[in-house]
Amino acid sequence: MRARSTIAPGTAGPSGVSGLWLLEPDGSITPVVRQPNQIQYDWGFVVAQLVGFGQLEYRPSTIFLEYENVDNPATSVTPPTFDRDEGIGYYDDLSLSSAKDYIRVPLNSAPALGVAAGFEDYFVAAGTGNKLTYMGITTGSVGVHGRPFANANNSKIYGAALVVTPDENDHSKDLILARTYYTTENQIVKDAVRQFVPTWEVAFK
Repeated sequence: MRARSTIAPGTAGPSGVSGLWLLEPDGSITPVVRQPNQIQYDWGFVVAQLVGFGQLEYRPSTIFLEYENVDNPATSVTPPTFDRDEGIGYYDDLSLSSAKDYIRVPLNSAPALGVAAGFEDYFVAAGTGNKLTYMGITTGSVGVHGRPFANANNSKIYGAALVVTPDENDHSKDLILARTYYTTENQIVKDAVRQFVPTWEVAFK
């Protein structure tokens, strides 16, 4: 399976790229999709807390994977339209659906530091750069609202979000930094054996 990219170039401000991979039994990963995201307005508040006040609990800590349990694996999911001011309330409202839910994937390590394309001349010293890459690995078989996340239920992933969780015990405080939704050909059903590895590249331009 080859990754399909729809990345649009950007010249200023933060930008992000969401990736989704399959973790193979031998430890290698197979690309599924890689595409840009929309930066949400919560981004500004989060950066202000980090840069202005040094509040480390506002570091990105989670990736949401949004899914729907469909009757047939070939059934596609119609992604929602969303504005930049939409936050955790949208994910709370998924509780009203009998088939949609999301899983919270913790970021499992510190982000990797790299250089965004086009900025190679500005960051030449080792250990410098303006791009962070976050990664997590899915675990568990139930979403936040209790819907099964399993191959047997045709759980089809169709969207993702990069999230800050300032209070692990209070999900209502989760802040959505960026969101993206997959086109029909990039949506994928939960594998019976393999886990997903979501990644998120964030470039500071």
